[in-house]
Amino acid sequence: MPDPSRRALGLLAAGAAVLIWAGWIVAVRGAVSGGAGGGAGALSPVDLALLRYGGPALLLAPVWLRLGPLPRGVAPWRVAAMSLGWGAPFVLLGAQGLRSADVGLFAALVP
Repeated sequence: MPDPSRRALGLLAAGAAVLIWAGWIVAVRGAVSGGAGGGAGALSPVDLALLRYGGPALLLAPVWLRLGPLPRGVAPWRVAAMSLGWGAPFVLLGAQGLRSADVGLFAALVP
């Protein structure tokens, strides 16, 4: 039987992950659709992708300039596949889809 405190910590972490994911979907929908007013979107999908990847890239620039942009021991094609599958294209397509899709439908279809 697992330790009850470890089980509670696991459940707490799972709940936090669900809240973060749900919050991301609602926040992106609000950003691209103009919020509760339903007006023109304040941010485009490109704006969201730049915010999502531009800030962290600038913060981590000293690290990757010193160590190199690719992780050691990982084939470049694997990094490219990961970037194309879960990188900026994912954010761009998700934000574009949320411009017209219902949040509940998006949350059910996107992992």
